[in-house]
Amino acid sequence: MRRTFWNKKPRKIVEKDDGVEIVFKKPPIYNDLCAAFNIRPVNVVYTYGDKIYNPDKLELPPEIIEHEKVHMKQQKAWMVNEDRKFTPALWWGKYLRDAKFRIDQEAKGYARQYDVICQDNHDRNQRARYLWGLASSLSGVLYNNEISHSEATKMIKKLSKY
Repeated sequence: MRRTFWNKKPRKIVEKDDGVEIVFKKPPIYNDLCAAFNIRPVNVVYTYGDKIYNPDKLELPPEIIEHEKVHMKQQKAWMVNEDRKFTPALWWGKYLRDAKFRIDQEAKGYARQYDVICQDNHDRNQRARYLWGLASSLSGVLYNNEISHSEATKMIKKLSKY
């Protein structure tokens, strides 16, 4: 159990979710990510195909699993090769080259993450703090500071059910 900044109650950490394999190593596109963003990301999880790559062996709460499931669906729906086989590398190629695409894809993941938190938490101040943290991440260095914090907040809220 772990306490989170928006919730004083301990939350159960999901180690494995139905249909989701968690791999404790770097994803196949790790070096490309480092080169594209000129950073060595730490404490980050990645989705590649139907697996979540968790190289730092982080505890993954349900809202993070749900965020990553959004990326699984995005990758599956985005493109297939000529043999009709799923190729996550194509989605990742677009993700790395196209900042607008990347922000759009991540905003949808963060909106789902926010929805999961809001389902269990009805305190508007705690929700606001969590949204602020998500917008900080979306507007931060991990995504090349592509958008402002207020733009990130608006995007997440627009895509969220709450």
